Amino acid sequence: MWVEVGGAACTVKLSGSDNFKEFGVRSDASPALTSAVLAHESLGVVEDGHAFLDPTVVRRLVPEPTEEWSAGFDSMIAYAVSKGWADDQGRIRAHIEGPTA
Repeated sequence: MWVEVGGAACTVKLSGSDNFKEFGVRSDASPALTSAVLAHESLGVVEDGHAFLDPTVVRRLVPEPTEEWSAGFDSMIAYAVSKGWADDQGRIRAHIEGPTA
């Protein structure tokens, strides 16, 4: 699943929300603007070339999550935490594709 940052208004949307094997940010904005948008939307921060995203806020990007979706998302987050891909605030490390990469 991908948090997408882009467009003239720098909107944020979630794509591939049923893909629990990938987790990242795709952006056509500059690195500084991508970071500012993620912070403004309370999604997370950009540090050392990665985004650290708040799973609670990412969950809100899904209009009507089903129980099945929630279980898949929870499993993905638990896997990331078990691999050490979370910061001390519980945000999950995500790859960044685009001008910020």
